[in-house]
Amino acid sequence: MTGSGSEGAPQFRVGPDADPDRYVLGAAVGSGAEGILYRGSITTAAGVRLEVAIKMLQPRFLCRVDEWHARWMEQVELLR
Repeated sequence: MTGSGSEGAPQFRVGPDADPDRYVLGAAVGSGAEGILYRGSITTAAGVRLEVAIKMLQPRFLCRVDEWHARWMEQVELLR
């Protein structure tokens, strides 16, 4: 995560290894057994800002990240 906001408030960014600053991370909106759900946004190449949901794995499951990645990719496809 990296950050610095325009109005003094920190602006944290997250994303995949290939594009680690892709998403602006907003407030947490919920958590469950496997992850924490955040509000977020992404700005497209055309300059359009889209609101997104960002789900992050609970830290205690990092040793099983490959297993969770496969499960979450199925969820992403269902939500599209």
